[in-house]
Amino acid sequence: MAGIYSGSSQVTISGTYKDTSRDLTIPTTPIALPYADTWAAGSTYRFYEDTITLVANTPQNFDLYGSLVDMYGDTLSFALIAGLFIKNKSTTSGEDLEISGNFVTGSLLADWVDDAVKLLVEPGGLFLRTSPTDGYAVTDTTKERITLDPLTNGFTVDMVIWGTE
Repeated sequence: MAGIYSGSSQVTISGTYKDTSRDLTIPTTPIALPYADTWAAGSTYRFYEDTITLVANTPQNFDLYGSLVDMYGDTLSFALIAGLFIKNKSTTSGEDLEISGNFVTGSLLADWVDDAVKLLVEPGGLFLRTSPTDGYAVTDTTKERITLDPLTNGFTVDMVIWGTE
């Protein structure tokens, strides 16, 4: 039996926005936009996380249906992805991460047939989430693969995935 994930995912966008073009005053507007989802204990949510070392010119494929292993050594076969976080940990400008695969084109881009569509992530992160009840469908052999390609560079990437089996 695989471990059961209970917890939450949170993203907060915060800061201030100033308009220095005003004549007499510099208005400042605070920004605080929290987004959070909570999953109840006992649900069928599964959790995967890993730090991956990518080698230049060597794309790596990750099969969401049957090849990922959780921290307890249990194989995960996701049926639905509720959230995905991929962080390009490079600190060098131009060391971009290319994300592709039939999960990207089949689920994230609403059933595009062209498997050549790619997402480009500069140093920083990509965070995709959906509600705890809806998600991105994973179908064995048609919407299960994510490919991470460091192009001509090598760097590390954090990947976190949670969803149902």
